[in-house]
Amino acid sequence: VNSLRTQAATLERINDDLVRMNHARTRLVCNLSHELKTPLTSILGYVDLSLTFYEKLSDDEFKDHLRLVREEGERLDKLITGMLRLFAIESEREIWRWKSFGVPWSIADSFQYYSQDMAARQLVTEIDIQDDLPEVYGDPEKFGMAFNSLVDNAVKFNRDGGLVRVKAEPRMFDGLEYVYLQIYNQGQTVPLEARTTIFNSYTQLGDIDTEKPHGVGIGLALVKVIVDRMKGDIFLEKVEGEGTCFGMLLPTEAAYNQLKVEP
Repeated sequence: VNSLRTQAATLERINDDLVRMNHARTRLVCNLSHELKTPLTSILGYVDLSLTFYEKLSDDEFKDHLRLVREEGERLDKLITGMLRLFAIESEREIWRWKSFGVPWSIADSFQYYSQDMAARQLVTEIDIQDDLPEVYGDPEKFGMAFNSLVDNAVKFNRDGGLVRVKAEPRMFDGLEYVYLQIYNQGQTVPLEARTTIFNSYTQLGDIDTEKPHGVGIGLALVKVIVDRMKGDIFLEKVEGEGTCFGMLLPTEAAYNQLKVEP
């Protein structure tokens, strides 16, 4: 009897988890459908406007319409690319090129890539990397994608003139060597209660921050999948005052090999 009750309770918990996942999946599909439709509507609108008033538009007005169409097209491309990469990595269809590599290169590349966006928002940047930082083990391209997602969030969800701070240092944990990486932005604080759901594949940051700007919405899920494959960890950290900080533990090759053989 006790065994049957235990099995029934287990099945009930599994069913509850599946129901919650299905609801979350439905929310994500609705959100992504909206984000796909918005740039498409803008593109079609500007094209129709240009065709209707072609003879009346000045060269500058026509170029402005083309610029807006391009921006919306790039936004659409970013959304679709993010979705496809997440689904491919989740389903393990992506090829991983494993090697030891230095995190500072990824940080430098990411800050260079987002330099114009940071300048447009007048963001202040701080980078603090310890000199004795070891190399981590994984796929440099995929880690770069994950770190870019975190920087993208730090820019989008920051306040104008706010701070973006990155810190990296060696860290020993359970006798294994890691790189401890933090990325902080001075925007709206994400509540710590969200730490258990914020990295879920079917949860958007917009479900937590109702005033979210336009974005892919699945970036954090992508980060989580990549960091998990590297045998690392990512988490939401407590901050004093305003802002949001994400922390990561990334293992060295020796630590990765040890973690790989552990049950």
